[in-house]
Amino acid sequence: MNQEKPNPVTAAEIMVVDDEPSGLRLLSEILSGGGYKVRSAVDGASALKSAKDRLPDLILLDILMPGMEGVEVCRRLKADPQTKNLPVIFLSAFEETELKVQSLEAGGSDYITKPYVAMEVLARIKTQLEIYGLQKKLVKQTALLISEISDRKQTLEILRLRERQLTLIHESVTDIIFVIGVEPDNQFRFLSVNDSFTRETGVPKDQVIGKLFQEVIPESAQSLVLSKYKQAIQKREVTHWEEISTYPKGTIVGLVSVSPIFDSRGECKRLIGTIHNNTQRSQNEKVLRESEEKFRIMFNSGNDAVFVHQPENDPNTFIEVNDIACDSLGYSRAELLQMLPFEITDQEPEVINGVLQEIMREGGSVFESVHVTKAGKKFPVEISTQKFEYNGKPTFISFARNITDRKQAEAQRLLLEAQLRQAQKLEAVGTMVGGISHELNNILQSMFLYGGLVQRMLPEDKNLRANFQHILTDGERARDIVKQILTFSRKNKVDLQPYAIHDIVLEALSFMRSALPPNIDIQQDIDMNCGLVRCDKTQIHQIIINLCNNAQQAMEEKGGTLNVSLNQIRASLTKGDPKTDVLELIVSDTGHGIDPTDLEKILDPFFTTRQFGRGTGLGLSVIHGILEMMGGKIAASSEPGVGAKFQLLFPVIDRVDRELVPPPIEIPVANEQTILLVDDEESIRIATQLALTEKGFAVECLSDGEQALKFFKANPDKYDLIVTDQSMLKMSGTDFSREIRKSGSNIPILLSTGHFDVESKKEYQNMGISGIIQKPWTVDELMERIIKELKVFNLKYTTLGSKE
Repeated sequence: MNQEKPNPVTAAEIMVVDDEPSGLRLLSEILSGGGYKVRSAVDGASALKSAKDRLPDLILLDILMPGMEGVEVCRRLKADPQTKNLPVIFLSAFEETELKVQSLEAGGSDYITKPYVAMEVLARIKTQLEIYGLQKKLVKQTALLISEISDRKQTLEILRLRERQLTLIHESVTDIIFVIGVEPDNQFRFLSVNDSFTRETGVPKDQVIGKLFQEVIPESAQSLVLSKYKQAIQKREVTHWEEISTYPKGTIVGLVSVSPIFDSRGECKRLIGTIHNNTQRSQNEKVLRESEEKFRIMFNSGNDAVFVHQPENDPNTFIEVNDIACDSLGYSRAELLQMLPFEITDQEPEVINGVLQEIMREGGSVFESVHVTKAGKKFPVEISTQKFEYNGKPTFISFARNITDRKQAEAQRLLLEAQLRQAQKLEAVGTMVGGISHELNNILQSMFLYGGLVQRMLPEDKNLRANFQHILTDGERARDIVKQILTFSRKNKVDLQPYAIHDIVLEALSFMRSALPPNIDIQQDIDMNCGLVRCDKTQIHQIIINLCNNAQQAMEEKGGTLNVSLNQIRASLTKGDPKTDVLELIVSDTGHGIDPTDLEKILDPFFTTRQFGRGTGLGLSVIHGILEMMGGKIAASSEPGVGAKFQLLFPVIDRVDRELVPPPIEIPVANEQTILLVDDEESIRIATQLALTEKGFAVECLSDGEQALKFFKANPDKYDLIVTDQSMLKMSGTDFSREIRKSGSNIPILLSTGHFDVESKKEYQNMGISGIIQKPWTVDELMERIIKELKVFNLKYTTLGSKE
């Protein structure tokens, strides 16, 4: 067998963890043949130690091992920062879905089922190693990006400060100020000049801004100017020279200075320059004083607190603060100028000194801290600090911004993200179980149909008929479970009816008495005069059974007492709402109780404290979903070692003057009416035809909507009623019904579907569908619906004593 050799990147070290020597040998041969280094471990503890001592590139982990199972080993690997990113592929001889779900939830990357196929093992390992390599590369790139963003943020803060200062000077001084843009190939273009340029030269701004320097500066000075621009960039320093240039207004003799401005990558993007005319010195001094006053105004305006201090001073107190700093901290300016930097924060002096040393080395920093006011109130701040020289000493100017609102917004964002992830998880679960339920409905549909046919053909043997009835009864229980799953997945809405639920509770407790072991006693307190609840009887029964089963498992080792009570009380179903009449159902036990950390997750889907194979963890989440649909609520409390208590509240409704349970419809014998049956499931189609034929109907069967539409249009008067499935490959039942109505026919159409809810009823009626029957249905249920539709449309049908 030719095995694909891994590329140099995948020539990695694989750790195989398996307690079976034969399994270790086989995997070692496969991996060695694939060019990988192999090391092994025979149990979970040695695997954890080996992985920490020297990180492998990937772990093949047997799921079932003595001592510590593979799922627990994986959880510990993922909990350790040193090993959490290692890809883990589980090995198992079992195909159970729950094992796979547990493995992936524990952090597994893949799942390989024994016996092994060498090419599959190598291919999956190669894929996981490539993903792992990409993840490591992504982490490095992310770190570099964060560092670059931080650098850019620091640079932007510096540039904003300088821009504010330059703008003030730019518009105030009488010296000529200009900004040159540095372009490729030593091209220099004027980006900005102040008004002094026009006053001194006589050249309007619009003839300067956007022009190359050769188009503005006289030719006699161009060679000197170009060399000085290049010198400033090359030496990365301010460059001065004396320049004599003749402009329309006259000749200027002045001292020219240009300063290069570099970006975070070290490239010069700007030159900022001035031209000083000595004859205007006195005026410039006046402007400078005005400029200082404007700078003071700027310094004390804005939303950020500003602190200036020189770290080499003794004591290292602030040398300047603005008004915002005083207002935000509650100190006077005089008080702050006597304080050290660490006195306004809750951080230790050692931490502050470390930050100052970093700024001294790097030239600036942006970080988060917490400021403390004079009154002791704390608030978060983002501090941007830049180092510069002042009076020959390194000086720090820090801008502190209150980020309380940002922190609150971030916390809210994280909360919303968590809620979104939960909603997405529930949506995915709902989609999955909805699809599974659809397939189960088809299987149950076939079982009901053929089971009913066989039961009617059985001889008059009571035991035989009773045994066969157990099969159909179990099928009905399965139908109820599917109904609960659809309710949980939000794929199915039920038509709630008013019921007195105390009878349902008593019926369920009667069932539980026969199922409980003798060391568990049931104590009940049921009020027989409770009000009505709008509910589904099957769901209430399911709630009682689920809660009692949970209580039984909590007490199965030592026994105990199961307490069930039902009473009508006054309570609020929603916080802040007034109290109303509600039914309070309490189910409690004297078992081992629930751990406080588990109590918070007890209503989550698939969460369970039971051992493998003893439950899916859907029971309580289904109950929670049922109560939410009914407008009720559930609360759980527990004390470990004492027991658990579940309180369920149901809203009470006003009594209604009608019979709670509709009377049964008697099934007559048909008079050779013809039914067009359309269903792509052969087993359902054949069984339904047999059952309807037995009842006296003529049945014509077709497997898809397109073919059925052709047959109907060819002879529309032949048929008295149509029964069609909804989910078919070529044409759905609703599309088929639309086409029938487009042809002008009013023939009654009965739609069979597994995804019907009461909210869809009006939508189906608008399509021209006469009635809906929800899968899985029995022959008697189908007959009831057929009789109803035939009578509504006044077709040629005679009932023999039937009742509505």
